[in-house]
Amino acid sequence: MLLKDIFVNLSIFSFLVSAAVVTRIFYFPIKPVKRSRLLGGCYAGVVALVLMNISIPYEGNLLDIHYIPLILSLIYLGFGPGVVTSAMILLGNLLFSSHLTLDYSIFFTTVLLFLVSFSLLKKPYQKVLLLLIEYVLVVFIMHGFFGVPLSLSFMATLICFLFVCLTIGIWLMEGHNTLYSLMNRLSELNATLKESQQELKDTIRGQQGVIFKFKKVEGKFVVTLCDGQLIRKQQLNPEIFIFSDWTKLIPASLVEPLTLYFEKAWQGHEMNFEQEWPVGKIFLFMLQPILRDGQVIEVVGSVINVTEKKRVEMALEESEREYRLIAENTSDLITVLQVNGKMKYLSPSHQTILGLSPSELIGKDFLTIFDPQDLYRLKEKFARIIVDQRPDQIEFRFQRHDEKDPVQFESRCMPVAGINGDVEYIVIVSRDISERKKAEELVLVSEKLSVVGELAAGVAHEIRNPLTTLKGFVQMFKKGEMDPIYLDIISDELDRIELITNEFLVLAKPQVVHYRLDSISSILQNVITVLTPQMNMNNIQVHMHLDGELPGISCEQSQLKQVFINIMKNAIEAMPRGGNITIRTSKAGGFIRIEVVDEGCGIPPELISRLGEPFYTLKEKGTGLGLMVCKKIIKEHGGRIDYASELDRGTTVTIELPIAR
Repeated sequence: MLLKDIFVNLSIFSFLVSAAVVTRIFYFPIKPVKRSRLLGGCYAGVVALVLMNISIPYEGNLLDIHYIPLILSLIYLGFGPGVVTSAMILLGNLLFSSHLTLDYSIFFTTVLLFLVSFSLLKKPYQKVLLLLIEYVLVVFIMHGFFGVPLSLSFMATLICFLFVCLTIGIWLMEGHNTLYSLMNRLSELNATLKESQQELKDTIRGQQGVIFKFKKVEGKFVVTLCDGQLIRKQQLNPEIFIFSDWTKLIPASLVEPLTLYFEKAWQGHEMNFEQEWPVGKIFLFMLQPILRDGQVIEVVGSVINVTEKKRVEMALEESEREYRLIAENTSDLITVLQVNGKMKYLSPSHQTILGLSPSELIGKDFLTIFDPQDLYRLKEKFARIIVDQRPDQIEFRFQRHDEKDPVQFESRCMPVAGINGDVEYIVIVSRDISERKKAEELVLVSEKLSVVGELAAGVAHEIRNPLTTLKGFVQMFKKGEMDPIYLDIISDELDRIELITNEFLVLAKPQVVHYRLDSISSILQNVITVLTPQMNMNNIQVHMHLDGELPGISCEQSQLKQVFINIMKNAIEAMPRGGNITIRTSKAGGFIRIEVVDEGCGIPPELISRLGEPFYTLKEKGTGLGLMVCKKIIKEHGGRIDYASELDRGTTVTIELPIAR
């Protein structure tokens, strides 16, 4: 009979706990219930009241398990729900207890111990054991205290009853927590799966082409997935292709070739092919078989409209053919350089003009084919083009082995930037200017001789003065007047004559062009030496403000001397009544700046822009070639020349030459 009553109690307890667990899991699986823990505490109190009314009489006392819901409420629901459950047990004692004082004593002592000690341990099993021991001790002690001692058999039965009941309760609650967690996780995975499916669907739908899948069913290819903008732009619903006879939805002429490609893909081959549609469009098909255990289970395909791409490719090919036709048949030399100086492309004209095979030069350093005397200047020029990223012009010489004289070339260098904005290539277009250079040299010589002729009178006057002195000393020597101090004077006068004649000869004598490192101050000093006689004749004073700390420049000294002589001669002629010429040098960034300032009649502003044009001159008997030659020489040196003038105030000529690197 006792076992039957215990079984009934345990069954009712299990049913009540299971009902709550099942309701929570299956009726409120995801959406949280407001104040669910407090509701759980109330439900635990209801269970305690039910258990209180089905207590089992045994040995004059009651086998009561109505404190088990309180233990479970405290452990699994927390302090607040535990207090709610305690309040309902207190109400039950008030309504149903036949030993109110004893039951109140057990209640308050037990609840106080539970509330104090349930947070001391972390693991549920440890808490259950602690609270169970406390409850058993309180029941045993309080019954003894109130003169109602409990037998050992009663206590053993009560402990076993409580332990079995707690085990069932813990098993159900732990199962609830695990199952609830799994349900939540499953629900999250389902939500993630739906989101991923929607994203995949949106991605496929937004794809500019078409994405589709197909498999072979009963010997026929069946489309199982199909979507993409390419179909939707044709006002078609992609669903019409799925699990339908797709061969009736495309032009009949394309069914056979597409079926053949589908069959090869079904056999496990990746297929990429272009198919032209009857409407004139070209589509790129890509088929990728999906294997499982070595067998193809389906094929994923994509279609892209490449009509415009093919049109662009054909246009590029046509453009490339045209440019190659020009490059391979022009008499100019076309060279493509990498920034490291290696040659990437050379036009066939290199073979014709230079006698060099393009195929043998590709990959070699561009500078290896130049005259060694030009290397320094060329390296500096190419470095400047790469840094400044601006087109530039350069001249160089090439000595063919079968010709005596070198060939002169003028090259246009254009930097080509890459994706990151840095220069990756330099395209060089070179043209043979040997004949033009010869004509320019004749102009240069003519202008030089003209300058020499104009300076001759001043030089003759400058030489005549020391010669008169020497002649007087010779007459004194004939009379026997031999003072050693006279020999020093004679030596000084001879040195003066030698200096003037040497500078004059340098100016008049044809020079081979060689660029060397030189000082601008030294060049200007030599020019002043040559022009001093003419300046003295015209009552011109020169004032030089030269910066002694200036770096050197790469130049052809005789050409720069000719430039400065031309400019200063113009200044002298602009001041027929005499005046001052001021020469200043300074450093301006990567250049040396030379300023020549006179106090002459000046130049009208509207005429300054034409200075340097051939045969344009402001002089009555001038040719206009002087400033043209000056402009060309300065340009060949990588510099620039500017003019500033005010009428009746004077003219300033500014020349800037690059500092040698």
